[in-house]
Amino acid sequence: MILKNFFLFFILLLVPILVSAQDNPKRKVIVYKPFVSGEVAEKESDEFSPQNMIKWNSSLIGRGALLINYERLFKPKLSFEVGLGPTYRDFEFEFNGFYNKDWTNDGGTKIKLGFMAEGGLRFYPVEGDMEGIYIQGSLRYRKYNIFTDLNSGRGAAAVSNAAIGYQVGEACIMGGRQWDNLAYGVILDVYGGVSWSNVNYHTIEHDSFNIDYSEKAYKSVPRILLGCKFCLPL
Repeated sequence: MILKNFFLFFILLLVPILVSAQDNPKRKVIVYKPFVSGEVAEKESDEFSPQNMIKWNSSLIGRGALLINYERLFKPKLSFEVGLGPTYRDFEFEFNGFYNKDWTNDGGTKIKLGFMAEGGLRFYPVEGDMEGIYIQGSLRYRKYNIFTDLNSGRGAAAVSNAAIGYQVGEACIMGGRQWDNLAYGVILDVYGGVSWSNVNYHTIEHDSFNIDYSEKAYKSVPRILLGCKFCLPL
């Protein structure tokens, strides 16, 4: 129900933005007539200055997230970026012992879609208008819904549909570059940076007859970020 409400809110937020995005002004080229003072020939080019972009972050496939971002320019060198999408399971977390350590998966798991949300501010110090080098600060949150049946030493299910999923919160600082005029109007956004991640996950401790099921907050850990997004201007 929470996931449905998030997607509904995101869609309702995008509708007025996408409608207003159709009014983006075209760039104009001013051509001065030689040796004629004050006379100019003005013509419009086919290019326009985008103020809105929809993006797909391909680098989060390994994290089991399908994130769709929206970037909006509100100053020549400043923009904000938000994102929302479903999550399946974080393969990097589950197979990397440095992160999960005592995370328990006894098999027979059932998965329900979770969600990922992101928000951040971006600054273009050189070119602006959503082109060139940028610096960005972002906050991310990912929730994964995984369930399993836990068995006692007597072979009977002690806990049915126990939640063994996890949540990840991240504070990120990134730098990157956005290239314009690629094939078919696609824009490439390449970035790198660092993040501090806090993972909350479930641990299971049991003996032959009893199961102690609890939630544990794992300490924050640094991570290196590298990735790219494929963008379409609006």
